[in-house]
Amino acid sequence: MPQFMYDALNSFGSATLASDTAFPDTIDLGDADISRMTVDIKCPAADAAGGTSIAVSVAGSNDSAFATTETIGSRTLTLAAVNKSDARIAINPNRYRYVKVTFTKTGTFTAGTVQAFINTYLGK
Repeated sequence: MPQFMYDALNSFGSATLASDTAFPDTIDLGDADISRMTVDIKCPAADAAGGTSIAVSVAGSNDSAFATTETIGSRTLTLAAVNKSDARIAINPNRYRYVKVTFTKTGTFTAGTVQAFINTYLGK
């Protein structure tokens, strides 16, 4: 059976839209055989305000310091989509051991906390 290494709750952590541009945690996929994976963006309180959108980028690397990265998934979310928590980004992680999530904001966000989670589907 393939092994999968991840942090608590498969979470990249929480980020505050007013001040952050990245989620604090990375996930080490080890040598897991993962056929499909998504990154889900959630705004649990549906309280994002002030900005227009966020462009979410998922990066993969074989180096835990992310000295060399490749974007392996991305999606732009409107303010309404962020508050609905309906952001799912399909990625193919098999080329990289480490994964992280960053975002670029459009407009000036005054409120809102977002979370990023990884969903995996093991096997072929």
